[in-house]
Amino acid sequence: IPPIVSEYRARRDAMVVAMRAGGWDVQAPKATMYLWLPVPAGYDDWEWVDALMEGPGVVVTPGIAFGDAGRGRFRVSLVQPADVLTTRRP
Repeated sequence: IPPIVSEYRARRDAMVVAMRAGGWDVQAPKATMYLWLPVPAGYDDWEWVDALMEGPGVVVTPGIAFGDAGRGRFRVSLVQPADVLTTRRP
């Protein structure tokens, strides 16, 4: 288990650094393989997900898919290696 925990910690840390560098105010989660971020102003949950898929080709999950408590947020899964998660897409 320790190597798996270490790998997910590296993914989390790399993604948090990349998101902060991009201007996002993101906190590193302590015990999950997801980042939860606010949907930018001017979008609803699904519009933002669609914009990411149609633009840079990034797939995230709308918070509303998890119920009303997730509305206005989106979830990024840390299931890819750190270099894939943090590579800037055109």
